[in-house]
Amino acid sequence: MSADYYQVQFIAHVLDTSPQMAGSRERYIGLADEAQDIRERVKLVSAVLEAAHGLPAVSGADDTLKILMLPEFFFRGASGAYSMDGIQTAVSALQDLVRNAKWRHWMFVFGTIVGKSFPTRDVASGADKHPIDDDRKAEVYNYALVQKGGFGDGAGAGPAAAHAVIKQYLSGIDFIEQASLAGKGLSEEWVQHLQPKGDKRDERQSAAYDGAAVFRRDGLTFGVEICLDHLNGRLAHSLNRPAIDIQLIPSCGGYIKAGSIVARRDGYVFNCDGADYPLCRLQKVGSGDLVAAKTLVLDAGSTRAGELFAAGVGRLVAYPVQTL
Repeated sequence: MSADYYQVQFIAHVLDTSPQMAGSRERYIGLADEAQDIRERVKLVSAVLEAAHGLPAVSGADDTLKILMLPEFFFRGASGAYSMDGIQTAVSALQDLVRNAKWRHWMFVFGTIVGKSFPTRDVASGADKHPIDDDRKAEVYNYALVQKGGFGDGAGAGPAAAHAVIKQYLSGIDFIEQASLAGKGLSEEWVQHLQPKGDKRDERQSAAYDGAAVFRRDGLTFGVEICLDHLNGRLAHSLNRPAIDIQLIPSCGGYIKAGSIVARRDGYVFNCDGADYPLCRLQKVGSGDLVAAKTLVLDAGSTRAGELFAAGVGRLVAYPVQTL
């Protein structure tokens, strides 16, 4: 294999990213002000990254690629989804966190970011000729930002070191049903999700932000499936699929499904799940599950984790270094 790395190490930030119970109902948990919500979540990510970087169990070797993954729905806010401007703010802030050289041999899967946009209607006159059409569903987008770190300060360097993979299959638990929704927010009945283009398609990315699920980076081929995409075999059913070295599954209610594993023999399948009882799991294909080397219960410190996630700040789980 002509990979840039000889070894890989997997690290998970395990925490509950599901909605919070409010009596017999549920609500999306977060700060009412979108910009503040994003700032506080990015602040938490920064604290998690520093904790991971300082773990004695985490390799400092340049020949070891460190992959740190957060669960699905880490970024969604109090309404269930951010505005498109909010998404760009979150992406830029996350890229700023990892531009320095200390992150050069790290790759981050920043959970998923959920965005929304609203259809408009044309009117013949008036100050706003394209008002929001309240009779149509909001369009929602759930995607994983995969970011290589240490890219420096050059113009466009952050996006050039990133890949965006969009979730295709909407789960019945991705949004709260109207009858169960406490307070304001997007209900399941009033969202329209990007649908897959048939059961079989070529998932190789032709551009870093095109949403497809397979890409090359550092001489390795990665496949990313968000929760139900993996359970439905998005990659397993794809066309012209190359050999996958590392299969990554950020989820909230998902798990590694044997029939959906596409990583090559001696490749790796890594899942970080944010459901009510959050967990992570790492498998080496052909060998089975690997046991974590270190678990660190995180300290919320000055973050507002308790206002952002139902069960607080969570824990870091680091697995032993593996050979590629």
